[in-house]
This record gives sequence, C-alpha cells and structure tokens, in this order.
Amino acid sequence: MAKSNSTPTSGKVIKIDLTEEERNNKELAKGRITEYSVPPGEEDAIHVEIEKTEFSSVGKKKSVPTVQKFDQRAWLNFRKHCSGLGYNHVRIIYAPEEIAPEFLAIVPLNTENPNK
Repeated sequence: MAKSNSTPTSGKVIKIDLTEEERNNKELAKGRITEYSVPPGEEDAIHVEIEKTEFSSVGKKKSVPTVQKFDQRAWLNFRKHCSGLGYNHVRIIYAPEEIAPEFLAIVPLNTENPNK
C-alpha cells in the first residue's frame, strides 16, 4: 500500500508511484492512478484506489480500479474486511495529515483488529 509523500490540498496534483510489480507488468498497471487531485471539500476523507484485479484467459486485464472515499469510521470497517470482500489492490492515494499511518494499514485476514 503506497501513500504519497507530498502534503496535498485541493487543486494540487498528487503524484502516485507505481509499485515495482506494476512497472514491470504493463497489463497490471493498466488503469491505475499515477496522478490525483483532491476535490474541493473532500480534504477530510481518506481517498483509496481499490480493485478486484481480474484477467481474461489470454492475460488481458478485465478489471478497472476505482477511487473510493471514506470517512474515518467507514475506513476502519473497510480496511478490516476488504481482503474478505475480494479486493486485492488497495492503495491510499490521499489521507489527511492528522491520520496516523497505523490507522491506514490494511488488516490481514484472520487477524484481530486492535482498533475495534
């Protein structure tokens, strides 16, 4: 899971680095966000790129990543259940500065959430 190192605000473009796997696999990287602007008024939300990555039998990517925005309570619920819901790509593209990094971490399956 990657998080931008910049301190974005509305209107500024955040540069998102692709992972090494994405850089080496153009098909996997297809549709993934490399630049993002936080919409005005949505600076308090956690913005996440999510995808249930799927490929056809010939290796072409069928799925498309989407951006989902969560308030803190909804994020706590999603991060706990995203793996069980089938999301295998979850990347934080923006989070308010005051949110601690451990609050943004995905909870692996079969693990108790310390922030219940």
